[in-house]
Amino acid sequence: MVVAVPKLTATLASTLPAAPNGFAAGTAPVFANAVQYVQVGAAATTATVSLANDTFSIAAHGLTAGTPVRFTATTLPTGISAGTTYYVISEGLTAGVFKVSATLNGSAVNLGTQVTASSLTVNSTADTFTATAHGLTAGTIVQFAGTTLPGGITAGTNYFVIAGGLTSDVFKVSATLGGTAVNMTTNGTDVTAFTGVGAAVKVFSGVAPKVTLTATAPAGATAKPSGTIKVYIGSSPVDRSREIQITGAALAAATTGVAGAATATLQQAALWSGLSSVPAAGRNLFIIIDYSGDAVYGPSSLNKQIRLTPGL
Repeated sequence: MVVAVPKLTATLASTLPAAPNGFAAGTAPVFANAVQYVQVGAAATTATVSLANDTFSIAAHGLTAGTPVRFTATTLPTGISAGTTYYVISEGLTAGVFKVSATLNGSAVNLGTQVTASSLTVNSTADTFTATAHGLTAGTIVQFAGTTLPGGITAGTNYFVIAGGLTSDVFKVSATLGGTAVNMTTNGTDVTAFTGVGAAVKVFSGVAPKVTLTATAPAGATAKPSGTIKVYIGSSPVDRSREIQITGAALAAATTGVAGAATATLQQAALWSGLSSVPAAGRNLFIIIDYSGDAVYGPSSLNKQIRLTPGL
């Protein structure tokens, strides 16, 4: 006698990220055909700006070369404009430091403005810097660079011009606004000063909206679902006239003793490639997900209504 053993059922789900990653909550989540910008780090995280090196520093920023970014600030650094998209470049890119270009794979944006074209004259005895017609005023933030910096001055650090000793050609700096002059111990060599560091600079990275699709094993199962996932976009829950490509459509082979979820990703560009046009007011459609099943799991389907808009 042959006994038919029924196959297990994998639970299908589609995870729609919350705004601003391309979706807004609702009965029909809104999917925008536009890159959305998410702050790098926590809400209070600000970047440290180095004018001499044209860099931004944020610990574990997670950015990669080519990532689009935008900036907000109480005052933006010179060279950066509000509402403008810049691109992270590979030059100088580390886990905590990055540079940006106005174009993809372009050269780094030159941050800040050099106070004078020539080097400053430093008098460590008087704790002064001299530059003809420097144009600085008390409270102006400056940073320094040089072949060798004066003793007491640190590269990439913000200093404040103070009123004491300030003339049209001479200035002193303090480590704090309105504080006492930095005590310099050496003159350094080829010292230059920069202004335009900005204040409270926040960085936002561009995220292309996407949907994460999962086929999850039921409790007690000892194999992760394999097989394939296909995705369609249509005008009804059964309209499979337009198939769209997804990343990871062929799920990894099931592994005995390893339960859990198999995942695939529907990217923004693929979703929109299947559409002819979307009116400004938006358009309601359905995403249909078909799971083929495998030796352990039977086939299954899921549909979810979404609303597409030209942008959020």
